[in-house]
Amino acid sequence: MKIGDRVRLPPTLSQPGGEYRIVALDDNDVHLISTKGWVKRSVARDQLAVLAARGTPASTTALAADAFPRDEGVLSRSGYHVGAAAAMPAINRQIVLRRVFAMPAAKLPAGNDEAYRAEWGEDHSQRRLSKLARCLESFISVHLTRGHEYQRSIKEWKEDLQWLDEELGAPINTWFLSNS
Repeated sequence: MKIGDRVRLPPTLSQPGGEYRIVALDDNDVHLISTKGWVKRSVARDQLAVLAARGTPASTTALAADAFPRDEGVLSRSGYHVGAAAAMPAINRQIVLRRVFAMPAAKLPAGNDEAYRAEWGEDHSQRRLSKLARCLESFISVHLTRGHEYQRSIKEWKEDLQWLDEELGAPINTWFLSNS
């Protein structure tokens, strides 16, 4: 750990989560500033690794050799795409989301990765709804600090997350709707 290193930290009651850069080190603490530059944070040296582990989600399922790549997940294989390149109207994206919500688990396009398919739960289930919301929240979180080229994608993911909440009653984290 050295000055200039970046670390992803989870939110606390008083500090937002996100990517931080180490700006100073002393005997007991690590001093950080958010990559957006508006949040300063100090963390005890012995707690930084613990917090960083909580701030970086671990893969819940090991990928088998015959599994499809996760950059082509259930949503993209079902036709869900955002951003300027996709140029997909909100109604079309939301039709795809509704179809994935209603699709029988056995028909989900998850390749041979049965563990990944199981993460989605059964059609019309709370588990399926939660998975849809977590996917969109994850897309937003991953792309927040990647620059202006993702603004349209983030806006569309937020619209779809709001739609999931309003239309299907998805359990969403409203932080993703209010922050950009």
